Amino acid sequence: MKRVIKIEYIENEDFEIVAGYICKYCREIFLSSKHRCRYNPRYKGCYTCKNKQGTMNVTVEDDPDIFFDLDEDEKELITKKTIICRKGINPSLENVRSNGWDFQCTQWESDQ
Repeated sequence: MKRVIKIEYIENEDFEIVAGYICKYCREIFLSSKHRCRYNPRYKGCYTCKNKQGTMNVTVEDDPDIFFDLDEDEKELITKKTIICRKGINPSLENVRSNGWDFQCTQWESDQ
């Protein structure tokens, strides 16, 4: 169920009445209802899983298969943010975000 809010300002020619949506998971206000929240448990993502331990920056040296076609000088500069999981999944944050936070992890367990 979408909750529509109205933010009204004092009558002033510099302001307008605005309608928006509040995400029930992250509590942020959006003008569109198309927000895909990383905290939505329906997506079975890392941010709602009890197995998430945190995030870590991983360099190419730690995971050489990521950028196998780059020069050695370029590999030293590239890092990626990885989510640390107790179950050993450890997905790249970039991959999860590019999928609209819809991860559908098979090892997902509710943190509730």
